[in-house]
Parts: sequence; C-alpha cells; structure tokens
Amino acid sequence: MKTCVKCLQTIPLRILINGRQRNLQNRKHCLACIPFTGKAGNRTNSNAKHTRVITNKDCAVCKKNFKPSRNYVKCCSTACANTMTSKRKMVDWNARTLEESMNYSTPRTRYVHVRKHARKVMKESDKQKECEVCGFDVVIEVCHVKGIAEFSPSATLGEVNALDNLMYLCPNHHAMMDRGLLQGCDSVER
Repeated sequence: MKTCVKCLQTIPLRILINGRQRNLQNRKHCLACIPFTGKAGNRTNSNAKHTRVITNKDCAVCKKNFKPSRNYVKCCSTACANTMTSKRKMVDWNARTLEESMNYSTPRTRYVHVRKHARKVMKESDKQKECEVCGFDVVIEVCHVKGIAEFSPSATLGEVNALDNLMYLCPNHHAMMDRGLLQGCDSVER
C-alpha cells in the first residue's frame, strides 16, 4: 500500500466508488486530501493547485464581450478569427526593404523571403514557365538577373523582384548565370 504525500495516510490499491471498482495505484494523495472525481482536471478541493480562471474578454476584431473557452483565445467566433488572420497576411511585400526582410533570419537564410516573393511575382506574371535559354520546362528556377546582394539594403522588394530583373532558368543555366558564364548568350543580358 502507498501513503498519501500530504497527510501520510495509507491509500488502498482499489476501492468501490458509486458502484464501480476504481484503481488507485497511481494516486499520490488519499481521497480525503483530493477527492475522486473521475476526471483529473475537475478537483473539488479548494486547495487544488491547478485551477483555471477564465474571465470575459473583448473580441480582438469586433470588440464584442465574450467568455473564451481558453485563456489564449482572442476572437469571439471563427469568422472573427479568420478576419484577424487575413488582416495579418495582408503585408505589402513590394514596399518592404531588403533590410526589413532580413531582420529575422540567419546569414545562411537571409534572402529566403526575397526569393519567395520573387517566385510569387513570376507565378502571377504571364511569362512562360520554361528556361529562357534552352526551353527546358521540367525543372525551372527563378533567377535574378542582377543579384540580390548587388542591391542596397534600402532597396524595396518591388525593385529587387521587378519582372525585368527576374527570369526562368533551368538549374544548369541558373548555376552558369550565377558564375558569370552566360554573358555571351543572346537571350541573357547581364
């Protein structure tokens, strides 16, 4: 038999509660200290450690007063939560500077947001999705004609990812372009 951590009384291994056999092997407290409720979170003892108090809040979107199901809930309904999420996503990436887009990245991943924006710009354009040098269309990459590092940190992503600075290339021609080996090609002007 185990003993209660609080009052040092012995705890039986099994007990009959409300006509049902209950297993008490894993309990650390006796039934006098913490009564059996069948649910771990519903303790009726006044000195229970984990009591959750939820107060009414104002919705972050419509400012309506509501009682949230959890403390971290900020909106009164799913519709308001979707509105808040869509407002958060409406960032004008064209107006962001290179410096702002690199704030939360490591040196290795500093241009991730710039490249992601470039792929989005090219996807929304009417350019044909094939290598502009050889016409290969199975694996295509977006290439900056003027490299990202050549722009000043105050340049906006709209300038860096302008359509005249972006082109589709296959991986081989993209690697050649980055190494400066494609300058003599007719369709590529660097």
